[in-house]
Formats: sequence, C-alpha cells, structure tokens
Amino acid sequence: MGMVHHEQVYGVFSAYDLFLFPTLGENFGHVIAEALVAGCPVLISDQTPWRGLISAGVGWDLPLSASERFREILQLCVRMGPKEYAEMRARAAAFGMHRVNDPSVIEQTRTLFRFALNLRA
Repeated sequence: MGMVHHEQVYGVFSAYDLFLFPTLGENFGHVIAEALVAGCPVLISDQTPWRGLISAGVGWDLPLSASERFREILQLCVRMGPKEYAEMRARAAAFGMHRVNDPSVIEQTRTLFRFALNLRA
C-alpha cells in the first residue's frame, strides 16, 4: 500500500480484511493499533507488545519461525464466514480503542517519544 496520509489511515484499514505484519520487532507497533481501531484483525509476529490477540479474538501473534501456522491462519481467514468475521472486526475495534485509551499505554507512549526526542521523562 505504501505511505498513507494520516487522515486516510482509518479508511484504508477498514477496507481490508486482515493486516499481515510479521515484523522482526516493534517498540509499540502504532500501525497495529491503527489497524485494530479500524476493526481490521491482525496477524503479526510475537515481536511486539501486542500479545494475547488470539484469546481476545482480535487476531494472532505468532513466532516468526511458525511459517506453517501463518499459512494456516491465512487459510482460516479465507474460510471465515461473514458473521464470524463481522464479530471479529467488532472485537478488534473495541480492543484497539481500549488499548489506545488506556492511561498507562498513553504514558508509556509519551515516555517513548520523550526518549526518542532526547527529552528524558
């Protein structure tokens, strides 16, 4: 997809069925939060702070070494019915909103940006 302007992010993610992001590592994964808030389930690596996605019913966080499991999940998504998928999208949006509005997450993000800007908290 390439770069997307901020005001288009929600619309782009909400138009997709799944966000596949097998990243080698993320300090927070803002793009994961954006996908979830837009109701786009995620299939990501376990190298982010976004864990427990399977139990929350909003996506999957898998080890990068589990390439066969990534394929299985993609097939599961292809076979998912519209009702089940709509329910997963609703859970993803609620989960994402809860996380991005969590005061401890907000403070951790501020601390991260202060550190990145060399302002130290």
